[in-house]
Amino acid sequence: MEQERISHSNPSQRWIPPLHNCIKINCDASFKPNNLFCGIGLVARDCTGRFKGARCIYKPAVDAENAESLAMLEAVKWAKEWHLQEVCFESDSQSIILSMKDKKNSLHWQNRSIINDCNYLLSELVFWDCNYVKRVCNGPADKLAKFARKVRCNRSWYEDPPSLIVQLLEVDMNASEDVNVPVSFI
Repeated sequence: MEQERISHSNPSQRWIPPLHNCIKINCDASFKPNNLFCGIGLVARDCTGRFKGARCIYKPAVDAENAESLAMLEAVKWAKEWHLQEVCFESDSQSIILSMKDKKNSLHWQNRSIINDCNYLLSELVFWDCNYVKRVCNGPADKLAKFARKVRCNRSWYEDPPSLIVQLLEVDMNASEDVNVPVSFI
């Protein structure tokens, strides 16, 4: 049975770890119109913020919306490849996140079919969450997407993060540890 929960924004300016037993995959795309190729960056972390994996992908795209749609599809396919059952996805593309929720959207027909593929694959998961975040909260995925586009590479990391995102991951961890969680009294 599929459970979904979609938030439209993250009010803070920092990366927030996922719920317990969940893996969070941040995804982003980098696209330059004169190239017709995009770079995709994916970064997976657990509920403690610990690095689980990263991936950069270089592939054809027709425009920025298409690139962001492809980034979400790659994130979903990566989660399926890992046989994850509880996954949180984050993107700084609000139109993609809204289309994941609504299934009726204003995306180009080609991109709608990509998002429909995402939703189909997600229907097999126990739990998934999809959030829009500001670009500042998506730094490591953004950096990998730009790297993939500029260097034209496809690469995955699983034990240790690539050196180009280590500092960004540390900043995210430090910011998430500084959170003052309000206590509610019953």
